[in-house]
Amino acid sequence: MRCPKTLRNGPCGGTQDDKCEVNPAKMCVWSEIYYGNKDLKRLDLLRNFQIPGNHELHDTSAIVNWLDIRIDGMHLAVPGKGNALVQLFKLAFHIMKIRWRKFIHPGRYWHKHESHYMDV
Repeated sequence: MRCPKTLRNGPCGGTQDDKCEVNPAKMCVWSEIYYGNKDLKRLDLLRNFQIPGNHELHDTSAIVNWLDIRIDGMHLAVPGKGNALVQLFKLAFHIMKIRWRKFIHPGRYWHKHESHYMDV
């Protein structure tokens, strides 16, 4: 997401001449997406509705949120980053490390904006 307003389904109402309302020196990210998809003949992809992001989860771990079923759509393997199985093991180790730290030192690693961990 590069839209300053974090819009996920198209440009805001203030977009004029493909310029961003927040920073008119830049092209609207949704104009870039549209023209890029048009060049690739993939405008059909823009018809998929993206659910709004949960702003309560800002600055929290997307991987942990996905595993705890707070968000969906995570991709486990990133192309160009090596073997998918190796990536999965690294991911599992990373999650276990985060959870262990939060369990052992809750005051140090359990931040106010991560109150969703209190429900676990």
